[in-house]
Parts: sequence; C-alpha cells; structure tokens
Amino acid sequence: LKPFWQQRSSRSSAAPLRLGRLTSGGVCHVRPRADPPVMGAYLLPGICKLEFSMGAHGLQWKAGTTEVERVSCQARLLGVKPGWNISTINGAEIRESHQAWNELLKCKKSGQKYQIYFRKDEASIEADKQKAEAERARKQKAMDEQRKREEAERRIREEAERKRADEQAAKKQEYWDKQ
Repeated sequence: LKPFWQQRSSRSSAAPLRLGRLTSGGVCHVRPRADPPVMGAYLLPGICKLEFSMGAHGLQWKAGTTEVERVSCQARLLGVKPGWNISTINGAEIRESHQAWNELLKCKKSGQKYQIYFRKDEASIEADKQKAEAERARKQKAMDEQRKREEAERRIREEAERKRADEQAAKKQEYWDKQ
C-alpha cells in the first residue's frame, strides 16, 4: 500500500482529491484516528510507543494473552522487555493473542512502518523512574557546575576590569602630579 498522494488515480489531474470537509475558508480538515491513552504529546507512565518496520518483528507472547514472553530481532533492538503487554498494533486494540497475530501479519505484509503500543510491567516502570531521576540529578549537577563556572569567570572579569581602571586612574594621577 502506498500513501494516497503517491498512488496513481484514474481521476484527471484537474480534479482535486478531497480528504475531508472543506470549510468556508477553503481549508480541508481531516480528523486523525484516535491513539491509545496519551496525555498531550507525552505518553502516560507505563505506556511505550515503538515503530516497527516490515519484516521479522521478533515478538513471542504467551498463548491466550498479549504478554511478551521472548524478544529478538527488531523488538530487542527497540528495547522491548519480556513481561510487557501488547496494547495496540497500528491503532487496533489487542485483547487476545490471535488478534495480535493477525494484526502483526497484516502490518508485516503491508510493507510499511507500523506502531505498537506496549504496557510495561512494574519492574520496567520503576527502572524508568530511577533512570529519569538519575538523569534529572545529572542535569541539575551540570547546571550548578555551569552556574559556578560562570560566576567565577564573571568575578575574575570584574576584578580584571577594576584593576585596569585603578591602574589607569593611577597613571592619570601620576601624569597630573608631574604637571
């Protein structure tokens, strides 16, 4: 499947392709498909969105459930961990293993990239929180060091300017004393 703008059409090139309803201003509005639970542009804690390409996805799950049992290939490279649950595949909600199998097969055969949302297990969520806290502490430490360095440079620069001004004033005074 190709995107609509790359597909050849039997329509004449003069007839525009309509995607949605035109408003009075002539702007075309298209309503995007709703994604799984996200808050704004940020995913909720415990939800992971990964983009897979065609080919071997590398996911193996327990029969009858959507819990990932083993990972290999793309899944391993993208960071999927055993114990995660498959939530949605390319916008389709997954409740049972046969749904996951059918959706992954469709996406794999389509030849395009597809998105899979995972629900993480408690251990992964806790590890992510610790990692984020460590990153926040590292950034704070780097900002504090930068602030101290800038303060020291400012102090040195002010002392040098003060010293230069004092020397110049002393030279002027010496010149006028000679007169």
